[in-house]
Amino acid sequence: MATRTRTKPSWQKLSWHDARKQWKKYKGGKTYYLGQSGVRRYDRLAHDEALAEWKQVLEQFQAPQKLRDEKVNRIMFMWDYPDTKRAELEALSDEEIDAQIDFFSSLSSSRKRYPALGESEYGYIQVVPESGNRSGIVDVDVYQTNSQVPQRSEKPRISVTISDHIDGFIKSVLLKAKLGNLSLNRVDNLRRYLGYLSDWVMPDGELAGNLYPTDISSVFIRDFYHYLCELVSEKRLATSTAKSIFSAFRYFVKRLWQDEIIDLPRNLNDSGFRFYDQSTPIETFTVEEIQRVWDVATRKTRLYILLGLNCGFTARDLSDLKQEEVDWQKGTITRRRSKLRRNSTARIQEICYSLWPSTFKLLKEFRSTNSETVLLTQNNGPLVEQHMGDNGILKRSDTVKCAFQRAADKAGVAPAFTMFRATGATLIGNQFDEGLADLWMCHAPQTVAQRHYIAPSQERLDSAIEWLGKEVGLYEMN
Repeated sequence: MATRTRTKPSWQKLSWHDARKQWKKYKGGKTYYLGQSGVRRYDRLAHDEALAEWKQVLEQFQAPQKLRDEKVNRIMFMWDYPDTKRAELEALSDEEIDAQIDFFSSLSSSRKRYPALGESEYGYIQVVPESGNRSGIVDVDVYQTNSQVPQRSEKPRISVTISDHIDGFIKSVLLKAKLGNLSLNRVDNLRRYLGYLSDWVMPDGELAGNLYPTDISSVFIRDFYHYLCELVSEKRLATSTAKSIFSAFRYFVKRLWQDEIIDLPRNLNDSGFRFYDQSTPIETFTVEEIQRVWDVATRKTRLYILLGLNCGFTARDLSDLKQEEVDWQKGTITRRRSKLRRNSTARIQEICYSLWPSTFKLLKEFRSTNSETVLLTQNNGPLVEQHMGDNGILKRSDTVKCAFQRAADKAGVAPAFTMFRATGATLIGNQFDEGLADLWMCHAPQTVAQRHYIAPSQERLDSAIEWLGKEVGLYEMN
């Protein structure tokens, strides 16, 4: 019978300093040496002492945040705020939080501080007539007066609908995107996918906007899956889109569970909720189609085509190409793909592409004077630009896509610039091997040998790139 290994929490994993014979831990830009020095590495008692010392250090780090959380909880309780108000309170400065705490502390004794009747910085203030030994002010929305002490009102907590939680969820992932941990495309996709949940009509006729997170049960999940299946069967949704929608829905439900808003439905990860993708053929350009679009393209559009075939670049790669990534003497480009730069842990090495004479000639011709970016628009803007509008919808401008689409329409070929990447990979894979095609596409190594032992051959890659240019007839320009 196989045994399960219990993984330690990250805070319990200490590092060993061999020279000092002592345990250590790095946090906040500082290395902490824990326990006694000169001990044996496998001395359990010494390790436990070091771990106990590290726990005390962590408590010192966490003490300010714990105190702040307690203050936020107190404000949430006193104002009877809904859970969605927490993020707004946590964004306040320490001074603003302390001001609200001071306000509550002075409710029964600070008539001089808040003598006026009406709206204050923290809510509506009402002077309470003296009763016995009590006088002061209270918030009429939070307290009721009686002969003894202020009592908390019994009004029901404001309920937050599923649609409200979706809006808050999108705001949180948008914040991740602003920090560079998520792409704006991913945020926009989540917004569109969860829009199907917001618009979904339940069997009883209620919209999801009128339903609450507690309504998300195993039956709810099953019915939403069946709803997506109906859309697929009616050809209103592609199978791949339905799969992405249900995946985003699962992600959203797990976030609600992590925030302790709902209990996790038992069938959320049911393997029966599947959408089987129909295999679609890989679309590539023929050599004749490449020549046709080449003949009608402008010189700058020809540069886009050359970089798409020579290096397998997408429009984003063209837009992000930096001056420092181009060797203007040797005629090479050395870089990682733009989509992989956010993942600092990915084992993706930089790929050196030897440029065809035709590619290098046009690249020098259209090289911008900008100190960072190689290719810009006529207005010195980026080739691909995107930003999130005030309505939460992603706005994108793609100069490469528009330029190629004009040439493709004239030539009568498919207006998909990414097909150049598929064309190059297919030709290299068929002529040489799939491993070389993966290297040309700058894919992550998949096996242990590829990650740690096998160094890619630059000579083979150069030979494949040269062969590809001659195969499509674009190696040299007339």
